[in-house]
Amino acid sequence: RTNEGIGRDVNDRAITAGYYEGKTEYAVEAYYAVGKDSLFSVVLRGILSTFKFIESINTSTWKTYRNTKYGLEFQYPADHTAWVGVDQNNHVLVPALPTSDSVAITETESQLFCCEPNNLFISAVPGTESPRDWLDQHIGEFTTPAELKSVTDTIFAGKRAAEMRGAGSIGSAYRVLVILNSSHLVVMSQGAPSTLFDRILATFRFTQ
Repeated sequence: RTNEGIGRDVNDRAITAGYYEGKTEYAVEAYYAVGKDSLFSVVLRGILSTFKFIESINTSTWKTYRNTKYGLEFQYPADHTAWVGVDQNNHVLVPALPTSDSVAITETESQLFCCEPNNLFISAVPGTESPRDWLDQHIGEFTTPAELKSVTDTIFAGKRAAEMRGAGSIGSAYRVLVILNSSHLVVMSQGAPSTLFDRILATFRFTQ
């Protein structure tokens, strides 16, 4: 275990953080010097229980999809396609353009022609309402009350956002992010858990 003082709060109380490192697992904890059982510490441990490390990977060979219409970009593996349509007859994907209103990445592209693929959809929709309001109004498009796990306000790529977590089943998306970017909203929906999608979303950024 390594401990390190990381700062002081407005009342000049020390904040300490530590991490444990093993072959395959990491854990992180942080607490005020006044004690690990303080209310703040209990709440913070709950927050940090959701913390995870994403394995560092080399993205130098990845492609970049850049949308000039909505000012966003992300990277994805060179053996994948950022697509907007599927040609079922010829088993090919129609690539997204820099001005497309939506774009998708599929975890295993061959499943698009036979099975239930795991997709990541990114779409721009008109509107300037808060991400939470939009998500509350449209949540039925992504999940059912029985399969809804949580809805939270958050920050994504430096912007205000709302996030939904669902069952990741045929009837429910696993994750939906709604981000407000100036004059429009960006909606991301993910069918099921995916390390690939986690890595792709870690490269996402707004360019305007």
